Amino acid sequence: MKKMLIFGFLLLVIASCKKSSLDSFELEKSYPDADSALTGYADNLYGSAAGWEFQWEAADASRIYTGYLDFEKGAKTARFAAPITESASTVSDVPVLLRVIRANPTLSFVQGSIVSNFVETTNNLDSVFTFKSAGTDTVTLVGDNYGSKLTLVRVDQSVADIYGSGALLKVRKAMEAVKSWTRYFKRLTVGNKSYDIQINSDRSLISLSYEDAGVIKTVSSNYTIYRSSLKFLEEMSLPGLSLTGLDNLQYDESLNKISGDVNSAAMSISNEIAPVKYDKTMASYFLSHLPQGTIAESYTGFTVDGVTDGYGVKSIPGFSSMVFIPKFSNADYGAFRFWLGTGYGAYYPAITPSVGANGNLLFEYIGFAGSPPASAISILQNIIKTISQEEGFYVIKPDPDVNAYELVSVNGGNKWIRLE
Repeated sequence: MKKMLIFGFLLLVIASCKKSSLDSFELEKSYPDADSALTGYADNLYGSAAGWEFQWEAADASRIYTGYLDFEKGAKTARFAAPITESASTVSDVPVLLRVIRANPTLSFVQGSIVSNFVETTNNLDSVFTFKSAGTDTVTLVGDNYGSKLTLVRVDQSVADIYGSGALLKVRKAMEAVKSWTRYFKRLTVGNKSYDIQINSDRSLISLSYEDAGVIKTVSSNYTIYRSSLKFLEEMSLPGLSLTGLDNLQYDESLNKISGDVNSAAMSISNEIAPVKYDKTMASYFLSHLPQGTIAESYTGFTVDGVTDGYGVKSIPGFSSMVFIPKFSNADYGAFRFWLGTGYGAYYPAITPSVGANGNLLFEYIGFAGSPPASAISILQNIIKTISQEEGFYVIKPDPDVNAYELVSVNGGNKWIRLE
């Protein structure tokens, strides 16, 4: 299923191309004349006047990238665009080599290029590929190291112009804007319907939450940036709405909002104080199903107004994690403590957690134990002030497949902490 949707996009591109006779290069188990084979593959690449669209799939199928390549005979570079970095999202020249390696015809992105640099920091991707087969409109290659798959599809000038217009960069900037929003909640609005949307760009994952017969449900899909859209690797079905992607995305900085289309209908994504719907059972569930049994940890402390570790817990000497302990085994209260690598810090704010009538998680601050170092005093004061807010916290499980929760301040929705 994950491959079918994206390959479906490329098949549409193939269908739109003007067909000529199929000049197919036979896939061989070995190349008795690798130089001649390379010449045939290279001539095929040069033969597309407008270039090629590509799909690049990680060896473990965890990620798919799409983009654009255009080869010119005799040139040591190719025109390239892919949303792997901001600079790579607009068409530019990247150094490439077409050469024979170990009796195989190959395509290499030269070391030090934006492509090879990205590969070095990303698992299960290759920068050197062996040609496997080619026709007039498609070329398939497999990575020499991990076995990632690169599929090229011939395109016409109208598609090349999409990449030349900076469409990939617009989508990437929209995703970057979401990461910097100062409030936790994001809302997708299509017509008169609204949904809570989570966008995890690190995992290329989108989740949508909705209410069905009084129950909050969540559907998720990995996505890839494709032309001017986010295309989902799996179709997401909600009551009255099926989505395969979010199209024509643009970020409006003046409104701090993303606009675009869903199934040709106008949509927007906005930053909000509160969720559309809140699962009032989640706080109780969290307290009785802590990710680590009797505790939960945060490795970055509170995000404040979109700034990770807004209070600076990572600056505490020896800091490893901030640990939520709802109740000590020998006391009727718990704490937020700091794990300092080999043991707990000898200081902590003591708290008693409870669940309010509206389903929010509440913390009663009952006092402070120990003497913190001077460098930690202001940090602890900010944490105590935040957890003591009388409105409490929404408890959100952003990814149904990951045992982690995020506590979001009801007052303002601009402070949150991830516990796992």
